[in-house]
Amino acid sequence: MSSIQYTADILACYKSILKSSVYRDIVYESGDLTGYKVIFVPYVMHISPALLEKLASAAKEGATVVIGPYSGWRTDDHTYFTDHAFGETEALFGTEVKDVAHFFGQHAAYEAFGQLGELETIGAVVEKGVGVIRGGYYDGMSLIAENCVGKGKVVFLGAKLPSGQMDAFAEKYIAESVRRPVVCEEGIALYVREGDGKQYYCMVNMTAEPKKVRADAEYTDILTGELVQRGPVLPFSFSINVLYAGYEQCDPLHYAGPCYKKAYLWHIVLGGKGIFRCNGKEYRLGKGDMFLITPTDYIFYQADERDPWEYRWIKFDGSSVQYLLGNAGLSNQVFSLKEDQFVEAVNGFTEVLDFMRDETAPYLRATGRFYMLLGWYLQNFGEARQQTEDKLSFVKILDYINRHFTEDINMDEIARKSNYNRSHVYKLFIKNMGCSPKEYINNLRMDLACEILCEADYPIVQVSSRVGFKNYISFVNTFKKKYGILPSQYRKSIGAGGKEGEKG
Repeated sequence: MSSIQYTADILACYKSILKSSVYRDIVYESGDLTGYKVIFVPYVMHISPALLEKLASAAKEGATVVIGPYSGWRTDDHTYFTDHAFGETEALFGTEVKDVAHFFGQHAAYEAFGQLGELETIGAVVEKGVGVIRGGYYDGMSLIAENCVGKGKVVFLGAKLPSGQMDAFAEKYIAESVRRPVVCEEGIALYVREGDGKQYYCMVNMTAEPKKVRADAEYTDILTGELVQRGPVLPFSFSINVLYAGYEQCDPLHYAGPCYKKAYLWHIVLGGKGIFRCNGKEYRLGKGDMFLITPTDYIFYQADERDPWEYRWIKFDGSSVQYLLGNAGLSNQVFSLKEDQFVEAVNGFTEVLDFMRDETAPYLRATGRFYMLLGWYLQNFGEARQQTEDKLSFVKILDYINRHFTEDINMDEIARKSNYNRSHVYKLFIKNMGCSPKEYINNLRMDLACEILCEADYPIVQVSSRVGFKNYISFVNTFKKKYGILPSQYRKSIGAGGKEGEKG
């Protein structure tokens, strides 16, 4: 017999919505639904008269209201309806619920949105709707019904769908109602804000890997002020996590180690004295000194017997820490601060700790402040300043190329944007990417060409111009050199390229 695993099921439902690259809110029953294009009401067993009125009003004003799965099953007394109906909620569905097989346990095939899946739970069924149950007692009936209400519609979903079909279900009704000028890969958190008559799209890569974002309209980069043409963008992924922060007024001879630490630890000495040993080297430290511990350091540190130190500390980790610190030559080092630097650093450490103690989004606020502190650290104490500047400039170069590779860009333009000569840009690419700028641009163009060949039936010559090639023959030769086959052969091999491919 099947059952509802409430937490897992509702999270799976929300995950399908997340994949659709739209901004979303979680709204309480008492909240205002005005202005929302699509409203999902999943796993709300009892829909109160007040909520029902709000949902009906939202639909009349043009919203798509999706009720279910397992919503509206219970009465005001939280009992199940005995007549297999859904009370007043059913009137919004525009069709009669024929049966309710709560935890029926019968496996049946279900066809919807061009996909065929197996249902573990039948749920509530209607006589006709979107998609059909194949086999079993409910053969020919449906779990989904649509009803036009005012300017919008109400959609009834009688039971949970298999994950792939739930993705398609959410995508269908979101795509019908919401214009998405920005489409993100899974793992990108998208936030949309409005102000000054403009829309602002803020994207945060929540993974440790680079992710693709596609803009279907021209937009302005709010960081650079640059107008960017539509097309793919590859945002860099920087992941750093603040784990803990604290303050210690040490007792005489208080010590830690000798040992390895599992995460990074960053200390700033506020007063007093102590010793710090790292990988066989010993440092005598006092007010205004900082020391950084990495997971590869064998360390020992101890407060002075007569004048024990006090310090603030931050513990952190993340996939990007080694990249940011190691490549800037900042690992395994001790630094002495000037007075103005000391004040600024202490303020940063203090605010990170204060944010960690704050009940309002402590992790996000502490991490944001730590990023600022780390940026200040990199700016002031990089041993290899040229190397640091090269890294920052190279990120900007890659960002520019990722935005403009479908255009007619060349080495002179790239060099001008980076304030370096052509030779230095070439060396940066060889060092960081293992290829020349031209090879990197061509790789981006080939990736996009494959994507277009898979998804659309444009003529090959049109694909060539879309990805940035002025010369069709050059595009074909570059494609064959990289993949070993012609673009037309590639299209046939993946079964795409128009209606014939879609039939299979």
